[in-house]
Amino acid sequence: MKQKIRIILIFISFLPVSLVAQNSPEGTFSAGVYDGYLTLQAGEAEFFSFFNDLPEMTLEGEYQYSIQDNIPFIEIFSEPYVSLVFLSNEYFAYLSLVNYRGETLFINKQKITEIIESSLIGRHDLLLINYASIYEASSYLIEGETEYLPSNLERSAIIGPWVEGVSGSGIGEVITVQFVVDENGNPNDYWNGFPVNGLLISNGFVSSSRPSLYGRNNRIKSIRITDFNGNFSFEIELADSPSPQIIRLPDYTNKVTIEILEVYNGSQWDDTCLNFILGIRGLK
Repeated sequence: MKQKIRIILIFISFLPVSLVAQNSPEGTFSAGVYDGYLTLQAGEAEFFSFFNDLPEMTLEGEYQYSIQDNIPFIEIFSEPYVSLVFLSNEYFAYLSLVNYRGETLFINKQKITEIIESSLIGRHDLLLINYASIYEASSYLIEGETEYLPSNLERSAIIGPWVEGVSGSGIGEVITVQFVVDENGNPNDYWNGFPVNGLLISNGFVSSSRPSLYGRNNRIKSIRITDFNGNFSFEIELADSPSPQIIRLPDYTNKVTIEILEVYNGSQWDDTCLNFILGIRGLK
Protein backbone atom coordinates (compact mmCIF):
# COMPACT_ATOMS: atom_id res chain seq x y z
CA MET A 1 0.00 0.00 0.00
CA LYS A 2 1.17 3.53 -0.74
CA GLN A 3 1.69 5.04 2.73
CA LYS A 4 0.45 8.57 3.48
CA ILE A 5 2.19 10.86 5.93
CA ARG A 6 -0.79 11.90 8.01
CA ILE A 7 0.13 11.25 11.61
CA ILE A 8 -3.01 12.68 13.21
CA LEU A 9 -5.39 11.04 10.79
CA ILE A 10 -3.63 7.70 11.02
CA PHE A 11 -3.97 7.80 14.79
CA ILE A 12 -7.67 8.55 14.53
CA SER A 13 -8.25 5.81 12.00
CA PHE A 14 -7.32 3.12 14.51
CA LEU A 15 -10.00 4.18 16.97
CA PRO A 16 -12.90 1.72 16.85
CA VAL A 17 -16.03 3.15 15.27
CA SER A 18 -19.22 1.20 15.90
CA LEU A 19 -22.71 2.45 16.48
CA VAL A 20 -26.22 1.09 16.30
CA ALA A 21 -28.28 2.94 13.72
CA GLN A 22 -31.37 4.77 14.92
CA ASN A 23 -33.24 3.88 11.74
CA SER A 24 -32.59 0.23 10.96
CA PRO A 25 -33.60 -0.81 7.43
CA GLU A 26 -36.93 -2.59 7.06
CA GLY A 27 -38.61 -4.46 4.24
CA THR A 28 -38.26 -7.65 2.23
CA PHE A 29 -35.37 -8.30 -0.13
CA SER A 30 -35.44 -11.42 -2.28
CA ALA A 31 -33.86 -13.28 -5.16
CA GLY A 32 -36.67 -14.70 -7.24
CA VAL A 33 -34.76 -17.36 -9.10
CA TYR A 34 -33.32 -18.91 -5.94
CA ASP A 35 -36.31 -18.21 -3.68
CA GLY A 36 -34.01 -16.75 -1.04
CA TYR A 37 -35.18 -13.75 0.91
CA LEU A 38 -34.49 -11.53 3.91
CA THR A 39 -37.31 -9.77 5.76
CA LEU A 40 -36.58 -7.13 8.41
CA GLN A 41 -39.58 -5.89 10.34
CA ALA A 42 -40.01 -4.38 13.83
CA GLY A 43 -36.72 -5.72 15.11
CA GLU A 44 -37.36 -9.25 13.84
CA ALA A 45 -35.60 -10.94 10.91
CA GLU A 46 -36.58 -13.88 8.74
CA PHE A 47 -33.89 -15.16 6.42
CA PHE A 48 -34.16 -18.03 3.94
CA SER A 49 -30.62 -18.88 2.97
CA PHE A 50 -29.09 -20.76 0.07
CA PHE A 51 -25.50 -19.73 0.78
CA ASN A 52 -22.53 -22.09 0.58
CA ASP A 53 -21.64 -23.67 3.93
CA LEU A 54 -24.96 -22.60 5.46
CA PRO A 55 -27.85 -25.09 5.62
CA GLU A 56 -30.75 -24.30 3.29
CA MET A 57 -33.17 -23.31 5.99
CA THR A 58 -35.28 -20.46 7.28
CA LEU A 59 -33.68 -18.52 10.12
CA GLU A 60 -35.78 -16.38 12.44
CA GLY A 61 -34.82 -14.14 15.33
CA GLU A 62 -34.20 -10.65 16.57
CA TYR A 63 -31.68 -8.65 14.59
CA GLN A 64 -29.36 -5.74 15.25
CA TYR A 65 -28.20 -3.25 12.63
CA SER A 66 -24.88 -1.53 13.22
CA ILE A 67 -22.28 0.46 11.32
CA GLN A 68 -18.63 -0.33 11.89
CA ASP A 69 -16.16 2.06 10.23
CA ASN A 70 -18.77 2.98 7.57
CA ILE A 71 -19.64 -0.66 6.80
CA PRO A 72 -23.24 -1.70 7.70
CA PHE A 73 -23.74 -5.06 9.40
CA ILE A 74 -26.81 -7.05 10.40
CA GLU A 75 -26.65 -9.69 13.12
CA ILE A 76 -29.50 -12.21 13.28
CA PHE A 77 -29.74 -13.88 16.66
CA SER A 78 -31.07 -17.16 15.32
CA GLU A 79 -29.83 -20.75 15.45
CA PRO A 80 -27.36 -20.77 13.82
CA TYR A 81 -26.31 -17.17 14.46
CA VAL A 82 -25.71 -15.19 11.27
CA SER A 83 -23.77 -11.97 10.69
CA LEU A 84 -24.03 -10.18 7.34
CA VAL A 85 -22.44 -7.25 5.58
CA PHE A 86 -25.60 -5.44 4.43
CA LEU A 87 -25.09 -2.83 1.71
CA SER A 88 -28.47 -1.53 0.62
CA ASN A 89 -30.53 1.19 -0.97
CA GLU A 90 -34.28 1.36 -1.55
CA TYR A 91 -34.16 -1.22 -4.33
CA PHE A 92 -31.15 -3.48 -3.89
CA ALA A 93 -29.35 -5.19 -1.02
CA TYR A 94 -25.95 -6.83 -1.24
CA LEU A 95 -25.42 -9.47 1.46
CA SER A 96 -22.12 -11.09 2.37
CA LEU A 97 -21.97 -13.61 5.19
CA VAL A 98 -19.32 -12.88 7.80
CA ASN A 99 -19.32 -16.18 9.67
CA TYR A 100 -20.00 -18.40 6.64
CA ARG A 101 -18.86 -18.18 3.03
CA GLY A 102 -21.36 -16.74 0.62
CA GLU A 103 -22.77 -13.58 -0.92
CA THR A 104 -25.70 -12.52 -3.05
CA LEU A 105 -27.60 -9.54 -4.39
CA PHE A 106 -31.28 -9.25 -3.46
CA ILE A 107 -33.95 -6.89 -4.77
CA ASN A 108 -36.86 -5.21 -3.00
CA LYS A 109 -39.75 -6.61 -5.02
CA GLN A 110 -42.21 -4.10 -3.58
CA LYS A 111 -40.10 -1.13 -4.71
CA ILE A 112 -38.29 -2.31 -7.83
CA THR A 113 -41.17 -1.47 -10.20
CA GLU A 114 -40.58 2.20 -9.41
CA ILE A 115 -37.36 2.13 -11.43
CA ILE A 116 -37.57 -1.01 -13.63
CA GLU A 117 -39.89 -1.65 -16.58
CA SER A 118 -42.69 -3.86 -15.26
CA SER A 119 -42.44 -6.23 -18.24
CA LEU A 120 -39.08 -7.42 -16.92
CA ILE A 121 -40.32 -8.20 -13.40
CA GLY A 122 -41.08 -11.84 -12.75
CA ARG A 123 -39.70 -15.16 -11.63
CA HIS A 124 -36.15 -14.43 -12.81
CA ASP A 125 -35.86 -10.99 -11.27
CA LEU A 126 -32.10 -11.20 -10.91
CA LEU A 127 -31.77 -11.24 -14.69
CA LEU A 128 -32.19 -7.50 -14.21
CA ILE A 129 -28.68 -7.49 -12.72
CA ASN A 130 -25.82 -8.35 -15.04
CA TYR A 131 -22.33 -9.31 -14.04
CA ALA A 132 -20.07 -8.10 -16.81
CA SER A 133 -18.51 -10.60 -19.20
CA ILE A 134 -15.14 -8.84 -19.01
CA TYR A 135 -13.61 -6.49 -16.44
CA GLU A 136 -10.35 -4.77 -17.39
CA ALA A 137 -8.32 -1.89 -15.92
CA SER A 138 -5.32 0.20 -16.88
CA SER A 139 -3.59 -0.98 -13.69
CA TYR A 140 -4.11 -2.99 -10.53
CA LEU A 141 -2.26 -3.31 -7.24
CA ILE A 142 -0.08 -6.31 -6.43
CA GLU A 143 0.78 -6.55 -2.75
CA GLY A 144 2.91 -9.59 -1.95
CA GLU A 145 0.92 -12.58 -3.15
CA THR A 146 -2.35 -10.62 -3.26
CA GLU A 147 -3.56 -9.21 -6.58
CA TYR A 148 -6.42 -6.69 -6.51
CA LEU A 149 -7.60 -7.58 -10.00
CA PRO A 150 -10.28 -5.83 -12.08
CA SER A 151 -12.15 -9.15 -12.12
CA ASN A 152 -12.74 -8.58 -8.38
CA LEU A 153 -15.37 -6.02 -9.43
CA GLU A 154 -17.75 -8.90 -10.11
CA ARG A 155 -17.63 -10.04 -6.50
CA SER A 156 -17.09 -8.14 -3.33
CA ALA A 157 -16.24 -8.59 0.34
CA ILE A 158 -15.15 -12.22 -0.06
CA ILE A 159 -12.26 -11.69 -2.48
CA GLY A 160 -11.55 -7.99 -2.04
CA PRO A 161 -11.92 -4.93 -4.28
CA TRP A 162 -10.17 -3.70 -7.38
CA VAL A 163 -7.34 -1.36 -6.40
CA GLU A 164 -5.45 0.84 -8.86
CA GLY A 165 -1.74 0.13 -9.06
CA VAL A 166 -0.02 3.37 -10.07
CA SER A 167 1.93 5.90 -8.05
CA GLY A 168 -0.42 8.43 -6.46
CA SER A 169 -4.17 8.23 -6.10
CA GLY A 170 -5.00 6.79 -9.51
CA ILE A 171 -6.44 9.89 -11.17
CA GLY A 172 -6.81 9.09 -14.87
CA GLU A 173 -6.89 5.31 -14.40
CA VAL A 174 -9.56 3.60 -16.49
CA ILE A 175 -11.80 0.60 -15.88
CA THR A 176 -13.41 -1.12 -18.88
CA VAL A 177 -16.61 -3.06 -18.32
CA GLN A 178 -17.97 -5.22 -21.15
CA PHE A 179 -21.43 -6.76 -20.86
CA VAL A 180 -21.65 -8.50 -24.24
CA VAL A 181 -19.02 -10.82 -25.66
CA ASP A 182 -19.60 -11.12 -29.40
CA GLU A 183 -19.72 -8.34 -31.97
CA ASN A 184 -23.38 -9.02 -32.75
CA GLY A 185 -24.47 -8.14 -29.23
CA ASN A 186 -25.31 -11.67 -28.12
CA PRO A 187 -25.11 -12.54 -24.42
CA ASN A 188 -22.39 -14.95 -23.37
CA ASP A 189 -24.80 -17.13 -21.39
CA TYR A 190 -28.33 -17.20 -19.97
CA TRP A 191 -27.50 -15.07 -16.94
CA ASN A 192 -24.96 -12.51 -18.04
CA GLY A 193 -23.83 -10.48 -21.00
CA PHE A 194 -26.98 -8.49 -21.82
CA PRO A 195 -26.83 -4.82 -22.86
CA VAL A 196 -27.55 -2.53 -19.90
CA ASN A 197 -28.85 0.99 -19.37
CA GLY A 198 -27.66 1.41 -15.80
CA LEU A 199 -24.80 0.62 -13.45
CA LEU A 200 -24.84 -0.47 -9.82
CA ILE A 201 -21.63 0.62 -8.08
CA SER A 202 -20.33 -0.01 -4.56
CA ASN A 203 -17.49 2.30 -3.56
CA GLY A 204 -14.32 1.64 -1.60
CA PHE A 205 -12.64 -1.30 0.14
CA VAL A 206 -15.35 -3.40 1.81
CA SER A 207 -14.08 -6.08 4.18
CA SER A 208 -16.23 -7.99 6.63
CA SER A 209 -13.24 -8.82 8.83
CA ARG A 210 -11.46 -5.43 8.60
CA PRO A 211 -14.12 -2.75 8.04
CA SER A 212 -11.64 0.06 8.83
CA LEU A 213 -10.03 -0.56 5.42
CA TYR A 214 -12.87 1.46 3.88
CA GLY A 215 -11.75 4.72 5.49
CA ARG A 216 -8.04 3.99 5.47
CA ASN A 217 -7.99 3.70 1.65
CA ASN A 218 -9.16 6.14 -1.03
CA ARG A 219 -12.66 5.95 -2.47
CA ILE A 220 -13.74 7.27 -5.86
CA LYS A 221 -15.40 10.70 -5.82
CA SER A 222 -16.04 11.48 -9.49
CA ILE A 223 -15.83 9.53 -12.73
CA ARG A 224 -16.32 9.92 -16.46
CA ILE A 225 -18.42 7.16 -18.05
CA THR A 226 -18.03 6.74 -21.81
CA ASP A 227 -19.85 4.38 -24.14
CA PHE A 228 -17.31 2.38 -26.14
CA ASN A 229 -19.20 3.13 -29.38
CA GLY A 230 -19.22 6.87 -28.70
CA ASN A 231 -22.96 7.20 -28.04
CA PHE A 232 -22.50 9.05 -24.74
CA SER A 233 -19.95 10.39 -22.30
CA PHE A 234 -20.70 12.16 -19.02
CA GLU A 235 -19.25 12.91 -15.60
CA ILE A 236 -20.89 12.02 -12.31
CA GLU A 237 -20.04 12.23 -8.61
CA LEU A 238 -20.25 9.19 -6.35
CA ALA A 239 -21.24 9.33 -2.70
CA ASP A 240 -18.62 8.41 -0.12
CA SER A 241 -20.53 5.28 0.85
CA PRO A 242 -20.22 1.54 0.22
CA SER A 243 -23.99 1.24 -0.30
CA PRO A 244 -25.02 0.41 -3.90
CA GLN A 245 -25.39 3.52 -6.06
CA ILE A 246 -27.58 3.46 -9.19
CA ILE A 247 -26.29 5.32 -12.24
CA ARG A 248 -28.68 5.75 -15.16
CA LEU A 249 -27.04 5.66 -18.58
CA PRO A 250 -28.38 7.76 -21.49
CA ASP A 251 -28.82 4.65 -23.63
CA TYR A 252 -28.27 0.91 -23.64
CA THR A 253 -24.66 -0.13 -23.99
CA ASN A 254 -22.57 -3.25 -24.36
CA LYS A 255 -19.34 -1.72 -23.10
CA VAL A 256 -18.25 1.35 -21.13
CA THR A 257 -15.05 2.87 -19.83
CA ILE A 258 -14.94 4.50 -16.40
CA GLU A 259 -12.19 7.05 -15.78
CA ILE A 260 -11.28 8.19 -12.26
CA LEU A 261 -11.38 12.00 -12.05
CA GLU A 262 -11.30 12.66 -8.30
CA VAL A 263 -11.05 10.67 -5.06
CA TYR A 264 -11.99 10.86 -1.41
CA ASN A 265 -8.68 10.62 0.43
CA GLY A 266 -8.03 7.69 2.72
CA SER A 267 -6.64 8.30 6.18
CA GLN A 268 -3.64 6.01 5.77
CA TRP A 269 -3.02 4.77 2.22
CA ASP A 270 -3.06 6.50 -1.16
CA ASP A 271 -4.70 3.55 -2.92
CA THR A 272 -8.06 4.00 -4.63
CA CYS A 273 -10.47 1.09 -4.27
CA LEU A 274 -13.76 0.06 -5.83
CA ASN A 275 -15.92 -2.72 -4.42
CA PHE A 276 -18.09 -3.81 -7.35
CA ILE A 277 -19.66 -2.71 -10.65
CA LEU A 278 -22.75 -4.48 -11.99
CA GLY A 279 -25.06 -3.69 -14.87
CA ILE A 280 -28.81 -3.04 -14.68
CA ARG A 281 -31.36 -3.76 -17.43
CA GLY A 282 -34.71 -2.10 -17.87
CA LEU A 283 -34.21 1.14 -15.94
CA LYS A 284 -37.07 3.54 -16.65
